[in-house]
Amino acid sequence: MAFSNQIAGEYTGNLSNDGELITMVDASGTTIHSFTYNDQLPWPEGPDGDGFTLVLIDPSQQPVLEHAAPASWRASGTVGGSPGESNSSTYESWRIANGLPIPEIDPDPDKDERDNLLEYFEGTDPNTSDYSLGTVNVETLIVGGFADEYIIFRFRRNLMAEDVTMIPQVSDDLESWLQGAANIVLHGRERLDDFHETVIFRSTAPSGNQRLKFGRLQLELQR
Repeated sequence: MAFSNQIAGEYTGNLSNDGELITMVDASGTTIHSFTYNDQLPWPEGPDGDGFTLVLIDPSQQPVLEHAAPASWRASGTVGGSPGESNSSTYESWRIANGLPIPEIDPDPDKDERDNLLEYFEGTDPNTSDYSLGTVNVETLIVGGFADEYIIFRFRRNLMAEDVTMIPQVSDDLESWLQGAANIVLHGRERLDDFHETVIFRSTAPSGNQRLKFGRLQLELQR
């Protein structure tokens, strides 16, 4: 989707590389939108001096994503960004590019027990059998100024798959799954290449004596 016909003018100032408050007002001085961005994890670090731009994920999504939340943003796929363009793909165009029929006949053509939506989200080949790229570890982190051990979940993500919403969840028994900031939060990201990153989530509470902890992403396709 091109946005050039919706641009009323160009901003001639400069935005800070290390984050600041952005406020938009209308002609009467009424605030339209106000939020703060940053360049520290869990915000994308690529836009901080590496030439990538900070991109709001699927700005047409309803309800509108929280602009002040790091999970609502990603780094652009190319250096210099993509002014006037969305720089994203769709699940349908991905299926066409990979020779998958529309409407979908087989959700798992390569029989690796990873359906097409997961392959799209992770940026893997739906026609070649492979393994899930998610991992779980216990790592020592400094949170709130104190070092402790936390359960860390890592998932590979296709940056262009903006039409997929990820909802991290945790469980102690694989039956009851919990989500939300009281249970699991976005901790950081690791850029893999121009079009993929690893998203890192952590348990909100230290691991303590927990013997088992499971993590997963619930994926929802925005239609």
